[in-house]
Amino acid sequence: MFKSKRLRKMAAKLMAVTMCAALIGTTAPITATENDTVLLNADFEPTFESVLAKDFEDGICETTKFEGWGGPVAEIKTDENNNKYARIDATRYVWATDGKEYKDNCNGGYLFDDGKKIENGNWTISFDFNMPEQEVRHEELSVSLSQSTLTGDTVYNQFRLLGLTKAEGAGENDTPTIIKVNKNALEGNQPELNHWYHYEMKLNKTANTYTVEITDKNNSSFKATQNGEVSQTFAFEGLLIGGGMIVNMDNISIAGEKMNATEFVKLGSEITCSISDGVAHIQNVGGWDYGAFLFKNAMGTAGKYEIKFDFKANYIYNGYGAAYLTDSEMGGYAQNKEFQLLNIVDGKLCSGIYYTSSENYTVPILDIDLSDADGNDKNTWFTYEMVADRSTGEWTATITSKEDPTRTGTASGNNFPTDKAIDRMMFGTKCDIYVDNILVQESLTKPSMSDERVKFLDKNGAQINCTNQDVSLLTNKIFLDFGTRLKEDTINNNITLVKSGDTGAVSFDYEISGTAVILKNLNLEPTTAYTLTVGSGITGMDGQKLDKTYTLNMTTGANVTTMRLANIKIGESVVGNFAGLTDGAATVVINSTNTTADPIEAVLIMAYYDNNNRLLLADAQAVNGTAQSAADVNAPVTIAKPEGCAKVKVMLWNSLGKTEPLSAILSY
Repeated sequence: MFKSKRLRKMAAKLMAVTMCAALIGTTAPITATENDTVLLNADFEPTFESVLAKDFEDGICETTKFEGWGGPVAEIKTDENNNKYARIDATRYVWATDGKEYKDNCNGGYLFDDGKKIENGNWTISFDFNMPEQEVRHEELSVSLSQSTLTGDTVYNQFRLLGLTKAEGAGENDTPTIIKVNKNALEGNQPELNHWYHYEMKLNKTANTYTVEITDKNNSSFKATQNGEVSQTFAFEGLLIGGGMIVNMDNISIAGEKMNATEFVKLGSEITCSISDGVAHIQNVGGWDYGAFLFKNAMGTAGKYEIKFDFKANYIYNGYGAAYLTDSEMGGYAQNKEFQLLNIVDGKLCSGIYYTSSENYTVPILDIDLSDADGNDKNTWFTYEMVADRSTGEWTATITSKEDPTRTGTASGNNFPTDKAIDRMMFGTKCDIYVDNILVQESLTKPSMSDERVKFLDKNGAQINCTNQDVSLLTNKIFLDFGTRLKEDTINNNITLVKSGDTGAVSFDYEISGTAVILKNLNLEPTTAYTLTVGSGITGMDGQKLDKTYTLNMTTGANVTTMRLANIKIGESVVGNFAGLTDGAATVVINSTNTTADPIEAVLIMAYYDNNNRLLLADAQAVNGTAQSAADVNAPVTIAKPEGCAKVKVMLWNSLGKTEPLSAILSY
């Protein structure tokens, strides 16, 4: 077993063969719920959510102020059936500063859960209510859908679910008794004070329309209705009781369909994104602004990605594009340097990068006619599909008519960005385009392992040229490429390295690098057999598992301690003859391979001879071959040929005492 990149180190407990038998699994398809693999998934269809639910059975009824010194006083009451409800009194409030109750009209209620808002979509607002006789005599008493903060007269401009006004002919001091919705009279029956009713409104916040029905809780034949338009275009953030209203309420529920909340970040004011009938409409016909849908996280630096979306275009500016992949520095004058998923060049839908070089221009994919108001393709939906490789920059894109699948085109290129931190799909320049069903996800495959996917690396990560039958003892790491990203929690207990004759596995660390697992800090012994086992429990990010257990039998070679003289350099030039061996600084290059844990100790000798091979001068210096390394040793020397020197010999001995040569002599 092994230690993870978090530096967990574990003792081996299972033999490889036992582990394999226990870890056989099944495969699972990729789903759009994988947070790490799906970067953007926007179909713009409504989604259901609840923003407020209160039945007061928990005894909690405290309100929040929306404006003023404090929220209305709320008290739990119990009816004859032992049912709890809230009596909310907006003629009283408790000042948080001193905790004292004050008698004055106030505005507050219940904010929606977790800061949620009603901005669009279809909603149901329902509650039970009993309206007692009011203390306040004006006609601004209301229960409303409201903004969370109010100032001045804005409190009177919220969307009134219930309001009280005075009966016709009532005097100044008479109590309001007529229940209205949105300041308009109800049709059918008129609810009475001091009686329980059920209220239900269907609100279309996208269209800003509503229908409402009020029924008597004890009389099924009683019904009051109304429908109308909502003049308030702002987002609703809470349920407001205000203006001095006193109301008994129970079983409050506000829930419904909310449009897909995929964030559209705008760069400039002239780009718009509106959502209707599950489709996003992006327009910027008159300007150069941009907007983008943000990814959950940026694309990885390696691996393949799928980009899919449906589109219908009214206008795309020639050459500048409409859809891009980019990073936080989107738009501006750099739009021609962004990777363009979709642009038009001379009547052809294209992908690529425009205005860079002749090799990197956008590539035509499919003919399209958006030439004028009568362009044949202005109402045609197309599907765009691309697979892009972040490691190589290669991409392939296909555009197909949804109405006529035989009308399709495919193109490819090699200029997909490999270094840009792509984290958004951008739309812009001058465009008028509809988009739907956007999906950006990592293209995952089933993990696989074979001999070809195994590499032996030294401590610096450089690949070693060796076979599994003669593994170099310089091997510090083993690189296992599974071809897809893995779930890290499936790596533990699924990779073992066992020495022949032992009952336990070799200890090592590991790190994850893209689609590979790198076993590291190995301490292999010479001329020893090992078995590397990868269990079938190894699992990709999409849930697919390795088909079967992989086993690699490997044997290490003997220790190697060699040092060989390679050449002499003056500066960067290799000296080829005696004439080139000029006096001054030089470097003796020594090829060294040392698989042991101790450095190789040697002596480098520069010997100078006359024409009769008589030794005139000799210099000696110690040199070392680095432990556990195959790397050149660059020994600095000073050339100082004495008078009469005709030959120079460079020798490498194990020591001056034993005078055993380690290398052939370099002669000049």
